[in-house]
Amino acid sequence: MNFKQLWNCPVFHAIHGVVLLSAVATQSVVILWNEVFPSLPDIFSLSAFALGLLFYMSGLILIFKRYAETEWSLMEDWTNTNCIIHGALSITGLAIVSTKMFQEEILLYYWMLVLVIFCLVEGLEIVRAIKRVRQKGWREGIFSYNVSQWSRNFTFGMFYAFTMVMHKNTYHKNNFYEFHELFLSLWAWVVLIALVIEIGLWAEEKVIKKKTMAKQGIY
Repeated sequence: MNFKQLWNCPVFHAIHGVVLLSAVATQSVVILWNEVFPSLPDIFSLSAFALGLLFYMSGLILIFKRYAETEWSLMEDWTNTNCIIHGALSITGLAIVSTKMFQEEILLYYWMLVLVIFCLVEGLEIVRAIKRVRQKGWREGIFSYNVSQWSRNFTFGMFYAFTMVMHKNTYHKNNFYEFHELFLSLWAWVVLIALVIEIGLWAEEKVIKKKTMAKQGIY
């Protein structure tokens, strides 16, 4: 119903990566079913998986439609939550592995596709960060807290998790084993550092807010 409403009467400022959480939630259900109910008929998992793909494609088209039909700037209108574009693909990959619905060779090609999209989206994020730093400075540009920034921690961690299960893939061991071995050892630090930074920004925001309320006599 919400997708129908967005299609019929799009509110462009509200269309961003968050709409793809519908796909994330659906694929997480597929993974849960496979772990908790391994004897569940395949039709349930396949149906939910297909529904998740439908949600993803619908959300992605809406996002493209927003940026194609409105004037926007990378610095102000590209949102943090757009990193879910690749995060939703990563959890979809986990769903594929958990259900074993595709051949290992196809799964490897899918992982490579996710890697390319990851690089494209995060490349835009880097350009956006540079622009924000030049105009607003380091503090306001990239080191100010916003709750939407947690989406990046999720997507980075999800890509790590997807790569980790790919590392156990028998087909991959003849192709990308050494690359995945190096990538996992380095990306684990990236995920950890990003998480520590975000926790630090969140804690600082709480302290500043508490001090401001104390000065105003609000408790």
